[in-house]
Amino acid sequence: MPIQKFIEHLRYARRYTSHTVRAYRSDLEGFKGYLDERRIPVQGVNAPIIRAWIASLASRKLDNNSINRKLSSLKSFYRFLVEVKAIDENPALGIAKLKAHRKIHTVYSEEEMDKAVSGVFFQHLSRFARIRNRAIIETFYQTGMRLAELIGLQLKDVDLGADGFFLVWGKRNKARKIPTTTHLKSVLMRYRCERDHLKDETADSFFLTEKGNPLYPKLVYRLVNSQLSHVTTKAEKSPHVLRHTFATHLLQRGADLHSIKELLGHAGLAATQIYLQNDIENLKRMYNRAHPRGSKSKCHERMRTSR
Repeated sequence: MPIQKFIEHLRYARRYTSHTVRAYRSDLEGFKGYLDERRIPVQGVNAPIIRAWIASLASRKLDNNSINRKLSSLKSFYRFLVEVKAIDENPALGIAKLKAHRKIHTVYSEEEMDKAVSGVFFQHLSRFARIRNRAIIETFYQTGMRLAELIGLQLKDVDLGADGFFLVWGKRNKARKIPTTTHLKSVLMRYRCERDHLKDETADSFFLTEKGNPLYPKLVYRLVNSQLSHVTTKAEKSPHVLRHTFATHLLQRGADLHSIKELLGHAGLAATQIYLQNDIENLKRMYNRAHPRGSKSKCHERMRTSR
């Protein structure tokens, strides 16, 4: 089956993360379902069929960003079929993406992050869980790691010596180094001491469960969500929000985009530039609140109502 062969290619040849592979599989199985309803074989697809599929997605109220991701998956799939000589031409090649809507990511304030790691809300947990959970949230916030990257950290990847850095294996198995602060090293060394005292610890993973097993995505998501629920009313409470917060705080304190790009492991600057948009939106809100002619200032409101 072409889709399964492509998925195996992504997993074993391209070494994509399990999260990325699942996203490709979901996109392509959705497309195949559309074809099956119309009795169209995967190899018999042409550009008009793909355009009709895009129109069907839009009619279901999917946003343009989601549709573009699915189209990108389709282009990669048919490019693979061309490479293995299953088809002669990529039917998705000339189809342009829809106009993307720039999403303004949720970002926590520095005050909210201070509260999140203060320890006040960890008291109901066991000693190990308290220390580990704080170390996890601090690591997300001070490194901008992805969820899969943090779970994939091995003991050998974490240097707590004088240099202090993480060796992180990101998308497409690309490695990058992220430095640690003195503060983060202190937090991690405390966790490492607790980790070394686990009775059944045999795993090479840096972050473990209390039973000495490697972490899994749902556990990490739950602990981050639970902790952030104590300090904010924002709807989004996930590891990825901490990644956005990391990048935005760096930008606000003067870091250049290229450095942020390297720390985040982005392939190009385009993905990093969204944080410029975030910063511009924050500046707009500040301006409208603070400037006498701002749309939300009390002075402006008095002038408008007095006319």
